[in-house]
Amino acid sequence: MYAVQKSQESYPWWRGNARFIDLSNTFIVAHVAQAALIMLWAGVFTLFELSVYSADAPLYDQGLILLPHLATQGWGIGSGGSIENTFPLMAIGVIHIVAAGVLAGGAYFHRSRIAPSLAAESGRSGKFDFDWGDPKQLGLILGHHLAILGLGALLLVIKAMAFGGLYDSNIGAVRLVTDPTLDFGTILSYRTHLFDVNNLEDLVGGHVYVAVLLLLGGAWHILVPPFNWVRRTFLFSGDGI
Repeated sequence: MYAVQKSQESYPWWRGNARFIDLSNTFIVAHVAQAALIMLWAGVFTLFELSVYSADAPLYDQGLILLPHLATQGWGIGSGGSIENTFPLMAIGVIHIVAAGVLAGGAYFHRSRIAPSLAAESGRSGKFDFDWGDPKQLGLILGHHLAILGLGALLLVIKAMAFGGLYDSNIGAVRLVTDPTLDFGTILSYRTHLFDVNNLEDLVGGHVYVAVLLLLGGAWHILVPPFNWVRRTFLFSGDGI
């Protein structure tokens, strides 16, 4: 048997997710709206950094946050590692702002057109209702999150290997990573020096392993309910979430 559902009053005020007990759709609204705000910040701040960016000084001297990360992915980078084309960076900022509007619209739709609890909905919507003490449903939701994270890691691999490549600081240029490191021993050795990756082959190879593990883990949690020993060991409640 899984844990008995608790009421909101069972949790202290700072455990915010517990406020959505019996309000599974409102839980979605809060998280989609939060994602919209994050996406909006990323888009607006990218455009702001572009407006103050100077080609006459290194990025690290200009107090920039987002543009250096985009530069490592090779967007708009020319010879010598300098930004030669700002259009891709502007497009990325605009895409994030548009995505923020889509997410905000989704939050508004859920808030205005769907009942606060998905238990009151019929069809596919009702399948995503959950309570804090149901390990099977929480495992299903976890599985979908892991799968999406796996796709994100896979996108970086595809970008590095086929669509433009990544910036290689060792040569000061953007290049395709055509031979990622797939040797398990090499990747495993990074457990003792996680932040000491000095070549793109190991970096991309590590993301290959991460993508595979996340996708397999996502499929596992979607298809296989938590075992009894997991239910006994882990906390399935508003605290656990």
